[in-house]
Amino acid sequence: MRARRTTSLLVLVALAVALPATARADDAPAAEQPAVRWDPSWQPFQPWQYVTTAAMLGGSLALRFLGPRPEARWDEGILFDDAFIDAFAVRSDPARERWVAVGDVAMYGALAWLTLDAAVVAAIARDAPYVGLQMGLIDLQSLSFVMAVLWTSQLIAGRRRPLELQCNDPEFAAIEPTCDPDDSERHRGFIAGHTAVTLAAAGLTCMHHGHMPLYGEPWDSIACGAGVALAAVNGASRIVTENHYATDLVLGIGLGAFAGWAIPAALHYGWSDGEPDTSEAGFSVAPMADGDRWGVTVRGEL
Repeated sequence: MRARRTTSLLVLVALAVALPATARADDAPAAEQPAVRWDPSWQPFQPWQYVTTAAMLGGSLALRFLGPRPEARWDEGILFDDAFIDAFAVRSDPARERWVAVGDVAMYGALAWLTLDAAVVAAIARDAPYVGLQMGLIDLQSLSFVMAVLWTSQLIAGRRRPLELQCNDPEFAAIEPTCDPDDSERHRGFIAGHTAVTLAAAGLTCMHHGHMPLYGEPWDSIACGAGVALAAVNGASRIVTENHYATDLVLGIGLGAFAGWAIPAALHYGWSDGEPDTSEAGFSVAPMADGDRWGVTVRGEL
């Protein structure tokens, strides 16, 4: 039942994002639609990035699905962990079940949004297939980095999820798959992967929409804000359902923010606000000699 409900909600999220954006791009007069293009100052995907992205993606998937399961090495909260769990944990059904479904929809909806922006909005609706390709490659690069760091840290740390402390309760164990000793998700508490992925997707959405008028304002800003909201909802769901301690969440937020904002900025878009520099500002330096005086002159225009 949960799978059917989650799938239905994901379809609604995808349609809510794709159809309005596509309609705006198709129906508005050409003069009202700023062109979507890859600015020459941005760095497209380089050959070495194909290699490193493929290595991160392949290696992380092999580690997660073919590698060893994490052993239980760390089973206690630190700092403010226990206080957060005591304050916010939801252990009764159907409230807990709803929070699980909401968190899943937030993460998969954010990922679907990225895919639709690149493959449907940019490549098809805005007739910019090269831009859509670059967006998709950047998305894959950042998310592959998240997976590599995430699954390596989970294997090394082997941190129990806080919900495992409740598995002695037969009623709770009956509704929580992670209580099964053979479940592959056991001892993968550090760090919060769902939140890292959702926030990375939000950052990528903000970077793409901040540099290109994919929807047109104010919709590009709204898209960024909505992505961040999805990450916040997912983070809350992982705490109240006791899938992660608060310190797991903090590290997940840091990883997602780095992958979603810093990586595309450093490797592709640069650190500007997204507006191309069209100014004529410049400076010239020349030697100067006048009798017994010498030096340089600096001339410029702002």
